[in-house]
Amino acid sequence: MAVFTGLGSASAPSITFSADTNTGIFSPGADRFAVTVDGTKRLEIDNTGTVIVPSPGKIQANRLENSEANEAIILDPSDDSIQIITNANETARFTSNGVLLIGSPNSISVNNLTAAGLQLSSLQTAFGASISIARFLNDSIAGQLDFAKSRSGTLSPGVIVQNNDSLGTISFCGDDGVDLTTRAASIYCGVDGTPGANDIPGYLEFRTATSGSNTERLRIDSLGNINIGTSGAVVLPASTSTSGLGLTITANGGIVAKTTQAVGSVFLDQNILNYTSGSAVYQRFRIGGTAIGSISSTNGTSVLYNTSSDYRLKENVVNLDNAVSRLNQLSVCRFNFISDPDNTIDGFLAHEVQGVVPEAVTGEKDEMEAIGILTEWNGKVIGTDVSKPDDLTWEAQIEVSPAVEASYDKEGNEITPKVSAVYETVTRTRTWEQTGEQPLYQGIDQSKLVPLLTAALQEAIGRIELLEAEVTALQA
Repeated sequence: MAVFTGLGSASAPSITFSADTNTGIFSPGADRFAVTVDGTKRLEIDNTGTVIVPSPGKIQANRLENSEANEAIILDPSDDSIQIITNANETARFTSNGVLLIGSPNSISVNNLTAAGLQLSSLQTAFGASISIARFLNDSIAGQLDFAKSRSGTLSPGVIVQNNDSLGTISFCGDDGVDLTTRAASIYCGVDGTPGANDIPGYLEFRTATSGSNTERLRIDSLGNINIGTSGAVVLPASTSTSGLGLTITANGGIVAKTTQAVGSVFLDQNILNYTSGSAVYQRFRIGGTAIGSISSTNGTSVLYNTSSDYRLKENVVNLDNAVSRLNQLSVCRFNFISDPDNTIDGFLAHEVQGVVPEAVTGEKDEMEAIGILTEWNGKVIGTDVSKPDDLTWEAQIEVSPAVEASYDKEGNEITPKVSAVYETVTRTRTWEQTGEQPLYQGIDQSKLVPLLTAALQEAIGRIELLEAEVTALQA
């Protein structure tokens, strides 16, 4: 049985209720169906099956018929948003510009700002955007964040990555007045060699930016080598041994460290191909920019320990006289060090040499230094048996009030402005309390005795030559 009626209108629907004549069903036109409430069209279905909610209406799907808005999904044309309600609170909202706001107030937003990007941002907390990855199980595994790369073009594995492929980047960006993607620093991971099954050699690269250029500052390669500056400038490999450190000065002035010995040691190795002549400098010593010495080699055969001796650095130059008499004041001894009782050696006692050649000796006879407990300004003990520092006070910056980020409404309008942190300069004072003493042992540089030995030998040779001449004269 068919029932026919007129098309009706929003204010006078063709199918209605006796007590509510402006609420019912009507047709806005051919092949269209509409529902009106209180004289206003609230829902329409066209000939394509599209459900249309005229503005300022909304679609709300509740979990239970009588749950009102406790649990609901709301399609709100007034701001072109989709709202998710749980326990009578807005849990999430999709805005008209493609932003997913999570929480109330919205603590995390997910926004596809570029062609292929995902942004997490926090506009209403003092700590900025953050991601927490947690695992709440009684095992040894913690949460982790993985970056993955495949050349297959799909989510299925099968096409192996290649040398120098990027495996992921962590970037630190700021607002430069144009956008938020200006990079200040980054940590980059790349493939470092030819991958194999369950074997992808990788390197980490640390970059910082200056003058708009994001430049590599440090790299850790797949062998554990640490490259500082540019790749290869300074290398600290953990290669063939568990102890020992070798430093190689490369042709471009970098330093390469090698572990090559079974015992702890440091090697300064000049790595110049076809080295045949000249002096290779391994280490230079300067004070205030002025050179005072170096360690070098000559012709690749011996090591020179050089201290400044240019005549242009000296004045009041006179010949050394009475050297034999001074030399006779030196007592040459045989002894062993307490720490090495089985090894007897020849040498000097520093305080005895000090009276004859003072420049050869450091320290003073029987010198002691006070030691004690060093305590931080907040009462924390920094160390025991510590020499008294030269200065126990310093200036420090402390945060008086923390920074507070600006707050925004769900449309992105600023509610409260950003407040910068406030700092104050205070004087911090450590305390040092003496608890005892320890020896300050003297040292000797025996090379400083060479001038005296040379002068004494020259005097002795002169006397010998004089005696030889007198003997020759007597024999004649």
